[in-house]
Amino acid sequence: MDITSWELDPSFPDRATLDALGANLPPTRKDVLDFTLANFPLAFAPGTKDAYSNIGYMMLSEVIEKAAGQPYEAYMREKILAPMGIERMRIAGSLLTERQPGEVRYWDKDRVDAPIFPGLPAEVPLPYGTFNLRLFESGGGWLASTPDLVRFLSAFDAGSTYPLLRPETVRLIAERPAFVPATQASYSGLGWQITNTPLGIRWDHDGALQGTAAWFFRGINGVSFAIAANHLPDDELLEAFYTELQLSLSETLLSVPRWPTNNTFESYFPGQAPRISHAGVINAASQRPGPVAAGSAVTLFGLNLVGGTVRVNGTIADTLWTGPNQLTVRVPLSANGPTNFQVDRNGRTSNVETVSVQSAAPALFTASRNGYGQAAALNQDGTVNSVRLPAASGSIVVLYATGATIPPVVTVGSRPAEVLFSGPAPGLPLGVQQINLRLPAGLPSGNAIINLGAAGEATLGLR
Repeated sequence: MDITSWELDPSFPDRATLDALGANLPPTRKDVLDFTLANFPLAFAPGTKDAYSNIGYMMLSEVIEKAAGQPYEAYMREKILAPMGIERMRIAGSLLTERQPGEVRYWDKDRVDAPIFPGLPAEVPLPYGTFNLRLFESGGGWLASTPDLVRFLSAFDAGSTYPLLRPETVRLIAERPAFVPATQASYSGLGWQITNTPLGIRWDHDGALQGTAAWFFRGINGVSFAIAANHLPDDELLEAFYTELQLSLSETLLSVPRWPTNNTFESYFPGQAPRISHAGVINAASQRPGPVAAGSAVTLFGLNLVGGTVRVNGTIADTLWTGPNQLTVRVPLSANGPTNFQVDRNGRTSNVETVSVQSAAPALFTASRNGYGQAAALNQDGTVNSVRLPAASGSIVVLYATGATIPPVVTVGSRPAEVLFSGPAPGLPLGVQQINLRLPAGLPSGNAIINLGAAGEATLGLR
């Protein structure tokens, strides 16, 4: 769209635009998109340059709703945010009367303007009624705390407790576009600004509206942080403030010799009952929802779970390991069919999540801990298998799984492998299975997909 300045951005409609829309106040996302598509041609051929556009993010909301079959906010809160333990984020309101519990009040130098909402005074403070946050949604309409922003950022990290995307998708986000010179230090990735800094590669994204400004950063030597304010200063002051703050914070954070090993996110919103996220009982290896196996390891995601007791159809399940806002337990061998999972913690009880339990639901543990890519496997010489340390065809490898039949049927590169041993993994928690197998002869070098009788995406490095 030929929308390269705020003056031309219909997501901030002036009176002329509102008149042209011919819609009831406040204008809806559909009103603005229809107006934009009818009045603004493409500014340049796709793939030849980039320009930030709120309208583009509005279109993204439409795409998500079409693909998900439900409203954008509902889908994001249920499928993306809740599994990370983020339950307070929501699309913000535009009026002071829509202020949420714990939400700050916004200030913009006492400036006023005419509202775009009916029934308000002739002039209102800029943050309250001069624009419609429901228009933005994916383009800047979220109400969030800085702890939840950082929790969201952490889901992009390798080995994250809440893997949001596949590693190859994360790499694609940061990929340099073909039209950007290799000498250019900063460029636009997919929704992120990617910058080579003296301290490392930084992802960042900022946003501002009358009365608020926010900026968050990811990946400066593994450190991520978020900044939010309830005031929007002049552009020059805002840029100078962010630049100085992020540089000083980066240096300070990188000098910290030791970080807490426990989850501290939960301490920001204490005293809540435990809650299991929707579809939050998943296979501990594949990290996928769906049927799980009796005797297998499953992970429960949610809020305020750590330190709790998991009951499976009323029977206490053995806790295998814990992580931030997650508990991994062994499904009792007696479980079968539709099965209820619930957590008791500090005298409070969670919601019930019902999952189908069956005799087998096989999955391999992977190095990334998200069910994709390199399997957690040992070569015959005891080294950890990888593309750099591949296994030879015909050699023995050790895999780790859960929910597999005993003995399992295993294929490597679509060819059957000989299972030499399968059973509980010595020295590891119950529910983790060890599978020793001999690789087929004559396999091609590279990555080969391993299959345990269910669709999987774990691979072995071969030579």
